[in-house]
Amino acid sequence: MTKFSPEGIAMRRRKLDSLITLIAVAALGACAGDIAGVPETPELLSVVPAGGTTDVDPNEPITIQFSHPMGIGMEQYVVLHEGDINGQIVPGTWIWSDDRTTVTFTPDEPLKSQTQYTVHVGGGLSDGAGQLLNCQRGEQFGGQWVSGGMMGGMGGMGSMSGSMMGQGWRHPDNDTYGMIFTFTTA
Repeated sequence: MTKFSPEGIAMRRRKLDSLITLIAVAALGACAGDIAGVPETPELLSVVPAGGTTDVDPNEPITIQFSHPMGIGMEQYVVLHEGDINGQIVPGTWIWSDDRTTVTFTPDEPLKSQTQYTVHVGGGLSDGAGQLLNCQRGEQFGGQWVSGGMMGGMGGMGSMSGSMMGQGWRHPDNDTYGMIFTFTTA
């Protein structure tokens, strides 16, 4: 009969725990990027109201949903303009869901009736891991890509223009400034 010392048992247990951890890490690494069908690159999943929508209830929330939890501070790269992209920014607050996959806008004052509004989602948004947002799916929701010329160059929005053309707004790979989604209230 073989006897095991408490130290020997503890050493074997540590080795077994290390082996289990190594196997788990390897298995997760092999699945990374396709865990439960989630794409590696964060994507825009929905914008409500969608671009081109008319007769939108001025009290309806504006929500944007993403495939990945977005990074801290990314709400600064999402704005609502009255009119087109050169219009005034509507004062209000963008609030994240607990899982940081949905951001909802609450204006400081109710939106005006029979008025055009434009949601601008910056091209430099990134998820919690720093991966840039893929806005391509936004075309399904009536989105339009934003070029610098659409914003009237550096002077189009006064002091706001330069900040909306800088880092966080510009996507380094496709040279756009994100997407816009224009809708009209009832």
